[in-house]
Amino acid sequence: MEFRVLRGADKIGGNLIEFSCGGTKVLVEFGIELDNETGGLTELEREIIATGYDAVIVSHYHGDHAGNIKELKCPVYMGAGCLKVMAVISEFVRGKIPNDVRTFRAGVPFEVGAIKITAFLCDHSAFDSYMLLLEGGGKKVLYTGDFRSGGRKSFKKLLSVLPFDIDVLIHEGTNLSIGREPKIKTEEELEAEAVKVMKASDKPVFILQSSANIDSLVSFYRAAKRTGRRFYMDDFHAAICFAVGGKIPNPDSFDDVFAYASWYIKGARYDKFQPIKKKKSAAQISKDGRAVILVRQYMAAFLRRLDKYSQLKGAILVYSLWEGYKQKDEMKAFLRVVDKLGIDAVSLHTSGHADRAAVEMLKQTVNAKEIIMIHTECK
Repeated sequence: MEFRVLRGADKIGGNLIEFSCGGTKVLVEFGIELDNETGGLTELEREIIATGYDAVIVSHYHGDHAGNIKELKCPVYMGAGCLKVMAVISEFVRGKIPNDVRTFRAGVPFEVGAIKITAFLCDHSAFDSYMLLLEGGGKKVLYTGDFRSGGRKSFKKLLSVLPFDIDVLIHEGTNLSIGREPKIKTEEELEAEAVKVMKASDKPVFILQSSANIDSLVSFYRAAKRTGRRFYMDDFHAAICFAVGGKIPNPDSFDDVFAYASWYIKGARYDKFQPIKKKKSAAQISKDGRAVILVRQYMAAFLRRLDKYSQLKGAILVYSLWEGYKQKDEMKAFLRVVDKLGIDAVSLHTSGHADRAAVEMLKQTVNAKEIIMIHTECK
C-alpha cells in the first residue's frame, strides 16, 4: 500500500490523503480549505473529482474535512452520527449529500477493494469523529483526523484500543504550529468558567459557538443548569440535537430547554418546528432575565428584536469560536451590532485539537516506524 499527502502538510485544514493498493485507490477527507475565500473548487479539487476513486472516507463533518463530498459520485464512507448531523446541516443550508453514502461503526473493519479500514471513535469538537486505520499490502497506516484529550470522551480508553504496531502514523498538529501552543482548556474547565460568567450577571447570556459542537453545547447547558438559568436554542440547533439523540439537551426531553425561531419561518422548516413541545417567542424570551440563548452570527436582527422588548444593555455574549473568525466580514458586522446594543462580549472557548502532551502519548502508544504531521503550519 502506498499513500500521498496531497494537501495539509503545511496548512491547517483541508487534508487530502490518497491511498492505493492492488489497483484500489481511496481518498481520505475531501473538505474546503479554510483560506479559500472564493468558495469555488480549486484546481486540485477538480482533479480529485475527475480521478475516479473507489471511495472517499471522511473522519468527521467539519467543512475543512467533508465540505466538498457533495461533488463526488463514488461511495463516501462516514460514521452514522456524522451522517445524521450532515443531513440536518444540508437541509438547513440547502446543500446536498452524495447519493452513495455508506456508514461505518467504531472498531468494525470494512473493506474497499484491497484496502481494509477500521475506525476508532475519538474526541473532537465535532460529534462522531474518528481516527482511521488503513491496511493493505502488509502495511498499517493510522490517520488521526482531528482529535483532542480534554473532551468528554476518555482519551485513555481510545489509546487502549489503538493498534501498537503501526508502520506509519499521520497525525494532526494544529496546536503544534509556531505560535499556536495555547493552554488547552478541558470541557469541564470551560463549564466551570461559564458558571462564573453566568453567576456574575442578572441579564441574559448569549452563546455564540459552532452549531454542531455538541460537547461545548453540553458544557454551556450544564453551566446554565448549575446557575438556575433556562436554556434556549433556535430550530437549527434543536434539529441537530434531535438528530444526535441520546442524552443531549433538547426542547422535548429537558424541562429547562426551549426552542425558538429567530425569524419568520415557513414551508418544510416550519413543519419541522411546529411539533417541538416547548417553544418560546422573542417577546417571551425577552422577559427571562435568567436566559442562556444559543445564537449564530446571522442573528443580528433577532438581537435587535429582543432589545426592543427589553433592553439588552449589560447582557453578555460568550464568544466560543476560533479567534480568527473575528477577522471575517460577517462576524465583524455581527459583533458591531452586539457592541451597539451594549452587550458585553467575552471570549470563552476550548480547542478541538490535541496539545503536545496528547500527541506524545499517542506516539508512544502506537509505536510507529514513521511519523508524518499534517493539518499544521509547522515548518
